[in-house]
Amino acid sequence: MQCSMKAINIDHRRKHQAILPSCLAALGLLTAGSDLVAVRLAGAPIVSDTQHVVLGFTASAPFSTNISDSASIGCNSVFGPPNPVEGASYSLGVSGTASLRIAMGADVTFSYDKATVASDAIMPLNVTYTPTSVDSPNISIHVPLTFTVQGCVLSCVPTVLPPFSEVSICDTVSVPCTLDAGPSDFVAPLTGDSPITVPVSSCTVSLSVAGLDVGSADVTGTITLSPVPAGGLGLGGAVAGFSVSGPASASGLPVLEWDTAGTNVPANLHLNNPLPGAADIKVALKPLVHWLATSADLNVVITLSGTLHDLGIGDPSPITLFNGSLGSIYHDVGLDTEVGNGVIAAIGFDPGFAAAIDAGKIPIPLTDPQLEMLDTTTTTPSLGEVDFTFNTDVTPPTTVAAVNPPPTVFGWNNTSVNVSLTAQDNPGGSGVQSLSFGATGAQPIAATTVLGSSQVLNITTPGVTTISFFATDNQNNVEAVKTVVVRIDEIAPTITITQPAATTYTHSSTLTLNYSVIDTGGSGVDTFTATMDGSPTLAGHGLASGQAISLLTELPLGSHTFAVAATDKAANSSSAALTFEIIVTADSIKQDVTQLLGAGMIKNAGIANSLTAKLNAAAAARTKGNCATAANIYNAFINEVQAQTGKGIDPTAAAILIADAQYLIAHCP
Repeated sequence: MQCSMKAINIDHRRKHQAILPSCLAALGLLTAGSDLVAVRLAGAPIVSDTQHVVLGFTASAPFSTNISDSASIGCNSVFGPPNPVEGASYSLGVSGTASLRIAMGADVTFSYDKATVASDAIMPLNVTYTPTSVDSPNISIHVPLTFTVQGCVLSCVPTVLPPFSEVSICDTVSVPCTLDAGPSDFVAPLTGDSPITVPVSSCTVSLSVAGLDVGSADVTGTITLSPVPAGGLGLGGAVAGFSVSGPASASGLPVLEWDTAGTNVPANLHLNNPLPGAADIKVALKPLVHWLATSADLNVVITLSGTLHDLGIGDPSPITLFNGSLGSIYHDVGLDTEVGNGVIAAIGFDPGFAAAIDAGKIPIPLTDPQLEMLDTTTTTPSLGEVDFTFNTDVTPPTTVAAVNPPPTVFGWNNTSVNVSLTAQDNPGGSGVQSLSFGATGAQPIAATTVLGSSQVLNITTPGVTTISFFATDNQNNVEAVKTVVVRIDEIAPTITITQPAATTYTHSSTLTLNYSVIDTGGSGVDTFTATMDGSPTLAGHGLASGQAISLLTELPLGSHTFAVAATDKAANSSSAALTFEIIVTADSIKQDVTQLLGAGMIKNAGIANSLTAKLNAAAAARTKGNCATAANIYNAFINEVQAQTGKGIDPTAAAILIADAQYLIAHCP
């Protein structure tokens, strides 16, 4: 079997290009006979394709902040020993580079009904958007932090006379720490869905300077992803602008918006007039974004040591690493401008995307390449695109089956048959791709698909074979399943003649025909003809089985041939014939007289008795072997019959009696 694989009308620049087999058998769907109907559903009028895409980005941004404080009780006291620490000052700097990854899975499904593809018509291309999870965690924030502490400690050293001497010791310490938010896996929310809170974790560092325990620091906070309700003009939910190339154009505003997962939104296309027989129409979704209100509240919390508290230095306020919408990251890399420009390119104007981004409503875009790095050091990111291409060829091919040699008018053949399947596509169409066929019955054929537009099947097995077939063109338009029935009967009818038999019958006998014609090859008997000596009738009647024949009046003495010829519905013919002989005996001629008297052909019993007396005497002479005597008596019988012909004996009866008597004279033992 020949088979190939081919991309069907899907042009997608990402890794999620949809591929379908052009060879149905490769799918394991094809089975023989009626199951071809199920296979044909692969080319049903509703065409659908789902592409999995990943929306998102990675971004990094440096940050730094500083805080400081100091306090001192001085060294002027003359009472008591000095405190170990009479004063302190510190300066704390926090710096790092935050790495952010947001990735959202989504299935984009395109579907359309081929019945809606017509010149100068509005064709709805239904587009469904369904958020999904992705293979790896789809949100994570990784922030390697460095805490840099500069501090001084003031101690008082006793002197001979007060006041005490002040000694200051200073030091600088750098302590690394890592902040992580996530990783977390989620399905992006749409209108009405609950917000998603991403967990945040951080190390805790201990800070000390010049042997003095300054305190500890860690990061606390949350990251929240909230749905943005659809608000019109694609400023909420999930949204895509779309463009059309080929013999069609967008009908209405070329913006699609989904506020519920799995909702069909029609991208109405206006098809050109005239519409080419086989031309590609490409629909591109760009930009494709999912709106989320992305906010964060991340703070460095510093808890000072008791020693510093004793000096009157309180814990500083939390240091804000990030607070509020993450939209500033988009703004810093120019995504607001890029999305605005992309929308303008798609539909001719920006209905407010850029302003919405600046206001904190964050679109998670499809970028190219996926999860493109967004930062201020690179060029403006490129928005990704989801493409779907369909063809204006929606007419399936037409297959014709030719049977050679042609069958009889009853649909039967008596030899092997070649069935030629020939498919043609509609004028201007995409061309025939393959033929699919299978057979059940006398000669099963496993369901098979072959590339090309023609195939010859040789059917050799007698019986009834039903061939199912259909053609598929290069745009996966599938013909309705057709069938052709091949009937082969190679056996001629069987003829059996029981009566007459190949023997002798006396002239006075009655012969009842008994014969049969049976077809065992399956097609059935078409016609049969019985003949007696070449004639299909005898004495004005036919020769059907069961017909009684009076040999005395309907057949002359001598040899006769009975024959039967038959033909079945596959044009197989057969014949049978046999020969039998009619004779006369001394007793049978007496029966002639009795029958003729009964039939009124001898007028009265007196004549019959006279004739019978002569026949009895002749029979007695024959029995004794006196053929001459018997002949004389039979001649006397003949003379009497001749004398009564036309008077007491019917001329036909007279001729029969004379012929039978002459037979006995000639055939005396």
